[in-house]
Amino acid sequence: FGLEGDMFLDNLIVENNYVWGILMAGSGDEYSISNTQVIGDPELVATGEYLDGSSIGIQLQTAGGEISDTTVTGYNYMGINLTPYDSTIDVTLTDVTVDEAGTFGIMASQGDYTFNNVNVTNHRVPYDPYTEDGSSIQSGFATSFWYANATWIGGGVSDSEFIGSLVAWSSLSMDGTTISGNESRGIWNYESTLVLAGCTVTDSSPDGGINAISADTTIDGCTFSDNLATDYWEYESNGSILGYLYYY
Repeated sequence: FGLEGDMFLDNLIVENNYVWGILMAGSGDEYSISNTQVIGDPELVATGEYLDGSSIGIQLQTAGGEISDTTVTGYNYMGINLTPYDSTIDVTLTDVTVDEAGTFGIMASQGDYTFNNVNVTNHRVPYDPYTEDGSSIQSGFATSFWYANATWIGGGVSDSEFIGSLVAWSSLSMDGTTISGNESRGIWNYESTLVLAGCTVTDSSPDGGINAISADTTIDGCTFSDNLATDYWEYESNGSILGYLYYY
């Protein structure tokens, strides 16, 4: 835990801290984490129930900072939470992996973000995000950008149990990023600006790899492959069950 003052963490292993693995908070911008593993066994750390803000691998609540060559595994509420200490934040993530985080993999809000080779994989949803306990679609994002400006180069988001990435009232530019195997939307662009260049969208659900609502979306030089989805329905007629299987 670091409050104000410069803080540099390098070559650490932080394992099974109950609430936060690492928390940095302050108005300066000299905060960095590198060559570090933050590990939270979902059975040992806080459950993250009721969206109470506990069970977070790394929380960077500063004006700026860097995280590089770092892996966060298994916390139940957020893998990484990036939020301004005062009014804005400027953070760069390089060669960062968030794996098996619950509820939110990475949340980035109210600031400027650069992701270089960031991978968010195997995101978990501890409870149904459509229910009251899930606070009605307030959970279930492997990555989410709220009122943010972000650039994401390389890496990707894959195998989320719900949505790969939410972009809400933000701008996100992706270059060479892979969106793969997410159980609901790959990217949900809501009232935001999304630009994808040279990206790969694969193994999408029937909800789609890229989904835009009241939003601006530009797709340039991207590859869509293996997005085969099926839908099955049946009804009874004259004592027989008739079934239909559709391929999209």
